[in-house]
Amino acid sequence: MSNRGSQHRHILVIDDELTMRTVVREHFVSRGWQVTEADSVRSARERFAAGSFDAVLSDLILPDG
Repeated sequence: MSNRGSQHRHILVIDDELTMRTVVREHFVSRGWQVTEADSVRSARERFAAGSFDAVLSDLILPDG
């Protein structure tokens, strides 16, 4: 993945496992992405309400949805 010049990219990572979120965050941050994390459907909805994202990476099985 490229950073497309100086454009700052923002991704939302949704996973209830802290270790997985950490690995994914480090991967994207090292490539110039801004990363926001959510650990549940509820927290993901809160993040969506507060901002916009260029991409979303989500676990398919979350404890609340």
